[in-house]
Amino acid sequence: MEDKQVTVVMSAYNHGKYVAKAIESVLNQTFREIYFVVADDASTDNTVDVLMQYENEIDEIHLYDINSGHGRCKPLIMNAQTKYIAMINSDDYWERTKLEKQVAYMEKHPECAACFTWCNEVTEEGESLDNQIFQVENRTKEEWMYRFWEAGNCLAHPSVLVRREIYQSLVQKNRDVFRQVPDFWMWITLVQNQNIHVIQEPLVNFLYHKSSISENVSAPSLENIIRDQMEESFLWYKIIKEMNDDYFVRTFSDVMVNPYAGTHEEIMCEKYFILCISPLEAVQGAAINYYYDVFSDIKLYGILQEKYGYSNREFHDIEMKIGIGAKLKKTSEDGKKALKTARETLNLLKITKGEGKI
Repeated sequence: MEDKQVTVVMSAYNHGKYVAKAIESVLNQTFREIYFVVADDASTDNTVDVLMQYENEIDEIHLYDINSGHGRCKPLIMNAQTKYIAMINSDDYWERTKLEKQVAYMEKHPECAACFTWCNEVTEEGESLDNQIFQVENRTKEEWMYRFWEAGNCLAHPSVLVRREIYQSLVQKNRDVFRQVPDFWMWITLVQNQNIHVIQEPLVNFLYHKSSISENVSAPSLENIIRDQMEESFLWYKIIKEMNDDYFVRTFSDVMVNPYAGTHEEIMCEKYFILCISPLEAVQGAAINYYYDVFSDIKLYGILQEKYGYSNREFHDIEMKIGIGAKLKKTSEDGKKALKTARETLNLLKITKGEGKI
């Protein structure tokens, strides 16, 4: 491993149909100083058979008998010894110059912690999607946080090349608490203290599954969607609550109630309002839990009342207008409208037939 610069990590699960293309895209990179490690997370299809066809070309293959539910990347990442680490999903594939361009950038910019690329999101038939969420512009640390708060994740995990020590520290802190958003948690944590860069070329092909046949975390199943919302709400609650005051103000001053908030306690109150006004339902959901923290602190609640004119009365009103409260209320209202429409239609039919109204 001494002559290698990049450890490429892949965790595979039930991707027998795609994994060969993913492997080939790593082996065919123009950048050759790669140490390639793969783990199979107890696949029940032919994924292992495909992996073993490359046992002489992949540096390490680890096979597990019990599915973890969240992939097997962590031990591979923590055991890496190279300067950089890159991730690839077992159903995605890279363009040949991906690593070459990323390593060249990172070598020239030692202040940069991680380098991403644009992705081309494709269907299982190889057709590009109209909406490409992973093709974004570069930003400052504060601008990245604002973008995440406003529109969610826009950095693809299989596009990252990251300095090993930084990545291992992030992975260790995560402790597998998240199933759906561990990568998003890392990017939000990273940009608070480190610079990142995006190469604006689609050097990764990101497979979008239209069905939820598999149990992979990227599948758009109802369970994954619900879990994603819950995890993101907790993520934003923790991130905003623990965010450095100066960084918070630099990031959100344009949308703060009082951009000149001068004390830590005032900024803690401002954090509640920032969570409330995010366009994202998951972030709004974090505001509800955050408010209970403010309310339980007598000093903070006093400032909220005195300087912002805000109390439980306002909170109980707004919790029906944001997050899950708003969704449940809308669902109820939609149900009432549907019932009213059905009754009106039935009445029209009865009147047409000469019967009375219901």
